[in-house]
Amino acid sequence: MEVHKILGAIPRTVWNPSGFTIQGDYFSMFVKPVEVKPGNKYPIIPNLPDITGYELLKTIMVMFGLFGNYTKEGIELYSIDEFYDKKPNAKDWTSKVITGGKIDSITFTFGDFARENYLRYLKDETVLTDADSYIEVDNDTLEPEKTLYEMKFAASDSSNANIFLQMFGVNTKFIFIPIYRVKDESAVNVEYEYQKVSNRIAKIDYDQIARMPWAHFPNELFFDDLILNYYQSYQKIILHPKVIEVQVFLTDLEIYQMDLMTPVYLEQTGNYYIILELQINGNNTAKAKLLQM
Repeated sequence: MEVHKILGAIPRTVWNPSGFTIQGDYFSMFVKPVEVKPGNKYPIIPNLPDITGYELLKTIMVMFGLFGNYTKEGIELYSIDEFYDKKPNAKDWTSKVITGGKIDSITFTFGDFARENYLRYLKDETVLTDADSYIEVDNDTLEPEKTLYEMKFAASDSSNANIFLQMFGVNTKFIFIPIYRVKDESAVNVEYEYQKVSNRIAKIDYDQIARMPWAHFPNELFFDDLILNYYQSYQKIILHPKVIEVQVFLTDLEIYQMDLMTPVYLEQTGNYYIILELQINGNNTAKAKLLQM
C-alpha cells in the first residue's frame, strides 16, 4: 500500500488490474491485493505492528479462548472444548484413589478471578465503540471485577460506505480511523494535523461486486460474541468452580503415558475432572488436583 499526501483532489476511486487507487481531499492511496494461496507462506512480519511474538500469540489465544501447553514439538494450543470431546475416552481413576472413598480437600475457587472478569481492547481516546465484555464467576466472596486481559490492539468505529460504493451495491460498514484532526477550530482557514492512533485489529473481506477488499469491525470481533462462540465450555467450568485433591496410585507406565489433555472419572463423586496438577511423590503415589467438569 502506498499513501501520498495531496491537496485539492476530487474524491474518487480508480480500478485497474493490479489494484485500485483511492483519492481524497488530503491523500492518495494505492492498494494492491495479494492472494496467499493454501500451502504458501504468509508474510507475518510486514503485516504486523511493532509487537512481540508473545503479544501476537497471546492476542490469538485470548480472542479464541485458547490455552498453551509445552510439548517436545513446541507450543500446542487447545481449547476447553477438547476436554469435553475426550470425555468418552476418560481414564477411570475410581480404583486409583488410595484413600478409597475419601476426598482429601474440596475448594470452590479456581484461579485468580473476580465476579466479572473483563477482556478488553486497548483504550484509545479516538474510539467510541465499546467492544469489551466479561466472563462471570458466581461467588459473592470475590472482588466485584478485574481486567483479565487488555489487548495490544484497539477496537474500531464504523462508517457507512460512501455514495460511490453504494452504487456498486456495497452497503456495509467500513472501519473508520480518523488520522487527522482540525488544528484550530476557531481559525478562518482550516488546518489539519496528524493524530497518532493505536494499533487496530479488523476483519478483511472481499466484495465480489465492487472487486475490492474492505476492512471492518463486525460483531464477531466484539468480546460479547467471542465469549459466546469460544468460551462457553470455559464459562461453564468457572461459573461454579469445584476443585478437589486426592492421593492416587499410578504405575510407572501410566505416569509415562499420562495425557493431561484427557479427563479422569471418579465413581466416588460421579464426576469427570480436568487434571490441573499432578505431583509425583515416589513409590508410585501422586497428589492430584482436579477441576470438576
